[in-house]
Amino acid sequence: MSTTVHLGTNVLRDCETLIGLKEHALLRVKTDPLRVTLSTPPDTAPETRVQIVDNIDQDQAPGKGEDQTRITAGRDTITIVRRDIPLLVATMTDQSNVLLRLDLRPLGIQIYDDAYGLHVGGNQLAKNQIEQCMVAIGLR
Repeated sequence: MSTTVHLGTNVLRDCETLIGLKEHALLRVKTDPLRVTLSTPPDTAPETRVQIVDNIDQDQAPGKGEDQTRITAGRDTITIVRRDIPLLVATMTDQSNVLLRLDLRPLGIQIYDDAYGLHVGGNQLAKNQIEQCMVAIGLR
């Protein structure tokens, strides 16, 4: 089944990895059922590291306290919150379309979306259509 992700004003269709960082798959979204992988590179500082694979936190250590990442996964919506700040909200609008909202600034990664597009550092990606690729947006 085809998967289309709407991120800011961009449309990413059938891309295995939505955002790659340092040759690492930072963000993936799959459907049927809805699943999100948000995984910072291995060299990320422990206080900002996130390792969520298919909605499951791989890095849940006892005593993480306020650094605890919370994942709420329903049939059509997934929310990832860190220190009471939303990092990601993915909502299926139908069987193959996902509306994705993303803000990784609390992790020290200058990537977020808004009504104008996807902001990466000082750059803005807007109204792009990217289809059938291994990595839609690759960052170094």
